[in-house]
Amino acid sequence: MAFGETKIRNYEERRDRAQVEDLERRCEVGPAERVFLFTDTMGDAICRIRNSPMYKMLVAEVDNQLVGVIRGSIKVVTVRKPPKDLAKVGYVLGLRVLSLYRRRGIGLKLVRRLEEWFVDNQVDYAYMATEKDNEASVKLFVDKLGYVKFRTPAILVNPVRRRVHLSSNIEIAKLKVEEAELLYREIHGVDGVLLARHRQDTEKQAELGDMGSLSARGEMGRGWGGWESRE
Repeated sequence: MAFGETKIRNYEERRDRAQVEDLERRCEVGPAERVFLFTDTMGDAICRIRNSPMYKMLVAEVDNQLVGVIRGSIKVVTVRKPPKDLAKVGYVLGLRVLSLYRRRGIGLKLVRRLEEWFVDNQVDYAYMATEKDNEASVKLFVDKLGYVKFRTPAILVNPVRRRVHLSSNIEIAKLKVEEAELLYREIHGVDGVLLARHRQDTEKQAELGDMGSLSARGEMGRGWGGWESRE
């Protein structure tokens, strides 16, 4: 089947809203054997980026039909690498291409156009998040665009339908730096680099500190036996 030329342009809400909603529904596909995450925009295509300091949404058109979308945002973050303490980063998200139009370079064109916007706004780094077994995404961003793995995020869940019963006999107390680090490492899996930064910030600024909740039996989380002393 022959297709016309691909046109990349800015998203226009009145013109594109209905087509974007339809495209998102048609791309609502995930692994059948396990749970996957899907963001329902509820009719607001830019809801995921609207509150960012700077954002942009692009669409791909072929023969006057919307076949792909991508979103991006820009913000300033703190880094620990000298000589700069701050860096401007661009987040790539919400890349979608209709299945019939895949493997035609449309996704690549969308990302590169978004990266041009990043460059125009003096962005230092671009980043995105994907599942490790999403082969198409990994091939695009790693093999073709040169992205490298930076970190594996943790996704946290909470049983809201059946809430965990909490005892009314709970005490709140201030943690020593060593106690806070133990909790962060054993319960939350925080790495040594972040713990070192936490110690540095806490020791330098008296107004900073860590608080913990303790049951009447002196237990807090897995492997936690309570405090030796309390402040």
